[in-house]
Amino acid sequence: MIKRILIVLSATFAMTGAQAADDQAKLQASQQKWLKLKQKCGGNYSYKIRWSSFTGFGHETQILVQNNKVVERRYRAFSNQPVLVQPGQKQPQGETWSEKGKDLGTHKKGAPLKTLDELYVQAGQVVKRKLPQHERRYVRFDKQGLLRSCFTVDTRIADDAPTKGVTISSIALGAAGGAKTGKVYKAPNGKPYPQHWGQPPRIQTRDLVPLPGGYGRGSGTLARWIRSNLQRDAKDK
Repeated sequence: MIKRILIVLSATFAMTGAQAADDQAKLQASQQKWLKLKQKCGGNYSYKIRWSSFTGFGHETQILVQNNKVVERRYRAFSNQPVLVQPGQKQPQGETWSEKGKDLGTHKKGAPLKTLDELYVQAGQVVKRKLPQHERRYVRFDKQGLLRSCFTVDTRIADDAPTKGVTISSIALGAAGGAKTGKVYKAPNGKPYPQHWGQPPRIQTRDLVPLPGGYGRGSGTLARWIRSNLQRDAKDK
């Protein structure tokens, strides 16, 4: 019996070691792709880190990088669960803020001020770490081959288990001259949103209200998202 257990453990450790080596090789290949793309975009890009709980609330941080340096951080909290309010009252808005210049890093909430190069270094430490039996590692990449996630999770925790490592929800590369590129999102009337606003809220309320900024009509959730972006842009001018 003991011999059989030792054989099973030996095979498990061998599989774990092989997976770790494969993860390291994939991460190195991804990092080489990133170095080429970083040179092509001149170190101008942005990425988002998003977290949401199984109950529907969460937050998202957007990091903006120019010339390989973090120049701005944006944060928004959200909830997919409507809050009961009195007739005539509006749904409460989640916390939103942005910081740049001397204000960078002044908020305690939000993802840390890191470039993608620093996240790759962090991911490299995760794939090299020997895991205990109760932890599992996840390593994923996007369609471009860039790092999407590299983290470990405690399998003993069922809901909202904390992760240790890197999680990236999206990456948008800019042009070498600093102009931003990427997917263009449009309002219900077809008017495009500014690209630096990112993706509109996926889950929205069913009401129909006039949208600020000449974007037609849409949900109250969409109206609040547009208004917060307009206010943030006005503040940054």
